[in-house]
Amino acid sequence: MKIYKNLSTSAVEAKHSEVLKDTQATISCVVTGLTKALDTVGWEKPNSGGAVTHGTDGYEIAAGTYQSGTHSQTTILTIPTSANGADAAFSCVITSTEHGKSAEKTAVNSNVFSKYAYTFCRMHMSFKVFLSCEGIAYYNTRKSSSWVIKVVWEGPEIPPVSKF
Repeated sequence: MKIYKNLSTSAVEAKHSEVLKDTQATISCVVTGLTKALDTVGWEKPNSGGAVTHGTDGYEIAAGTYQSGTHSQTTILTIPTSANGADAAFSCVITSTEHGKSAEKTAVNSNVFSKYAYTFCRMHMSFKVFLSCEGIAYYNTRKSSSWVIKVVWEGPEIPPVSKF
């Protein structure tokens, strides 16, 4: 009689997302090193907010199917617009008797950004006229951006300045 032992190891890779604030987001976990489907797949809300239930409050869970060609399974959580107003870390929770894992949690981030920048400008008048702006940039803080500031004068006409 021959005894075979499964020597493969599994790994869980978090697939984070970065989307516009108050829009739907999709995050996932890719579990590799499998020879069969995961026993259970689940998701938990941030800050110990409890289990996510498929179809409740707009959340959708796709457990995924075992892919024999890649020896993997991908589970996907769709986060509704109403729950995506700030950065949050959800947890994918897997159980695999094949690898001796019971309710193993992996953090997956849903990062959000805003498309608006709030800028406050002041006009300074003395011998020279100049504009100074102080901005609080909320626009996509995780990616580099170029800024174009359009200044529209909405005051009385400024008389030409002459040299002394």
